[in-house]
Amino acid sequence: MTIYSSTALESMIAPLFPDEFEVTRLYEDYESHDGAIPNDRSNQTDVFQDGRNLILNFGHGVQSYIGNLSLQNLWDLEDNDRPGIFTTAECSGCEIENEYVNHSACEAYVLSDGGGVAYLGNTHIGIGFPSLLEFYMVFFEEIFEDEASLSIGERIQASHLGYTTADDLAEEGSPDRWTSLVMVLMGDPTIIPWRVTPREPEVSKVDWYRQDDAAVGCYTVQVGGEPVQGAVVSWYKSDSTLRVATTDARGEACLQVPDDAPGKVLLTVTGPDLLPVEKTQRL
Repeated sequence: MTIYSSTALESMIAPLFPDEFEVTRLYEDYESHDGAIPNDRSNQTDVFQDGRNLILNFGHGVQSYIGNLSLQNLWDLEDNDRPGIFTTAECSGCEIENEYVNHSACEAYVLSDGGGVAYLGNTHIGIGFPSLLEFYMVFFEEIFEDEASLSIGERIQASHLGYTTADDLAEEGSPDRWTSLVMVLMGDPTIIPWRVTPREPEVSKVDWYRQDDAAVGCYTVQVGGEPVQGAVVSWYKSDSTLRVATTDARGEACLQVPDDAPGKVLLTVTGPDLLPVEKTQRL
């Protein structure tokens, strides 16, 4: 995780993160904070290039910059296989209708080879304090306290409903209403954020039996010998899904073989905080 531009995020939001999270701090007044480094273009570039799962920014911005990185700096980022989620209070970073740029900063971030998978920020002028800061506090509480299977879109929706009151959201001119109106997610809302270092599950060999004159294959998914509940087990063939099942409390998922099943399918296993598994399965 990386925090830059303001100590407000460290004092109010960083405590919401698990203790095992490694935090990189980029501050303007870095000499006043132990372990912090200068918040300059070079260090910001390194943060993106090294790969961070979460980047929190509480600074100022325009449609053509993220922090100190210009649009060209963002396009020049190289793929690092660790794309992150960027959350910011910057104004206008996702002003996608601006006539002076072909792509706004948020678009460049998610489209660049070395960018991230999601950008959460303002389309226009944002109210960083207190409304947006309160929104982000609820958002990160959602990530670490609620069930792991919620997508980023579901967490954002819950945060919009939970960071303020219905009366404030309905009141014309309310800072909370404005914050809700100008916040936007650039990226796939179905992404499920990793909350810990992802683990590789162990998938058992298929156990076959017959039910209603059809063959059924069952798998057990475990991590460290413990069953994983909520993992999604699927059979794919030619870019189409044949069968999908979710593991139960025992870590077991069963799929019925289709009548016109091919000889081989692609078995996939995915789930919250899990590295995906893909391998060939004979039916």
